[in-house]
Amino acid sequence: MSEYTQTPWRFVELVNDEDGSSLTPEEAAEYSSNTAMNGSTGFYAVQATKEDGKLYSVCFVGNGPDSVANGWAITKAVNYHGRLTETLKDIITCFNHPEWSDRCEEIEGSARDLIKELEAS
Repeated sequence: MSEYTQTPWRFVELVNDEDGSSLTPEEAAEYSSNTAMNGSTGFYAVQATKEDGKLYSVCFVGNGPDSVANGWAITKAVNYHGRLTETLKDIITCFNHPEWSDRCEEIEGSARDLIKELEAS
């Protein structure tokens, strides 16, 4: 598997090149079709099950050489966002309250475990 596409990434709305308007459903389908035709076998998406129990495609990552890695990068970012945020908040608290050294050792262990988990996935 290749590496994911290097950053920075940005979120955009794909628009009509001629007038800047939002793509119609037909134009979006044509764009997706052209992208698929220029890539390799397989077409990848990031999916999630919503509260209604249905599986939805959240993001299409295409079928180019970086698509699989890009899909995994997006998935990991979303899945680990909450844990990373909480761990960073805890680390900042430890810097501000060194008297909590026992708790900070536990937080450091959790942070190291999280790093290992991210690197292994």
